[in-house]
Amino acid sequence: RCPHCYLSLTQRQDPTVLSVDKMAEVCHKVDDYYNKIGLDNKTIVNYWYGGEPTSMGQQYFVDCANTINSIFDERKGYDVKHTVLSALVGVKDDWFPIFDKYGKGEVQTSFDGLMRGDSYMRIWEKKVRKIVDYGLSISTISVVNHELVKDGPRKVLDYLSSLGVKETSWLPFMLNAQNHETGMYEEYAPPMGVWSDFMIEMTEYWIEKRLKGEHAPEIGQMHF
Repeated sequence: RCPHCYLSLTQRQDPTVLSVDKMAEVCHKVDDYYNKIGLDNKTIVNYWYGGEPTSMGQQYFVDCANTINSIFDERKGYDVKHTVLSALVGVKDDWFPIFDKYGKGEVQTSFDGLMRGDSYMRIWEKKVRKIVDYGLSISTISVVNHELVKDGPRKVLDYLSSLGVKETSWLPFMLNAQNHETGMYEEYAPPMGVWSDFMIEMTEYWIEKRLKGEHAPEIGQMHF
């Protein structure tokens, strides 16, 4: 029910599950293609997002990941990584070793500030701290909304820095059929000019922090 979700209610309620066999079929096609064009070194990043990818359960995730890894074998020149984008709220700690093993020590989480409410953020922050204490590297992806703009880029960057976040990404709030029909776009979305100003100030503050020798998470948009 994220305000920026582009899926209809019917799509979100669809119980269809991609089978492990179908996943394997796709991977074999990719493998055949890479063999055909003669690539020696091949990087595969499996990006697990949704919705909440952990809601499918650990056994499904592990079965899929092991199947993918077996097809994209390192002996054939593959470097495989599974990046999970999770809300983290409601995710039990026994997922941490799975993130570690298949994500090569990394996990991503969505960070939308108080758009989701104060109680949600308290739970999210607690989970982020536990993940960092566990030894995982954590990155955030944000859809810039009015609440983040209200806090301001300096306060937001300081907050993520204090949590030990490694990398961040900041997406504009996109208009789609779902959030337009419900009025959520108008309620949550700042104009593109505001997003640009937010990014400019955050970039300048990032440089300022780095010049002082302070930690600040990488900003994906700066690398582009």
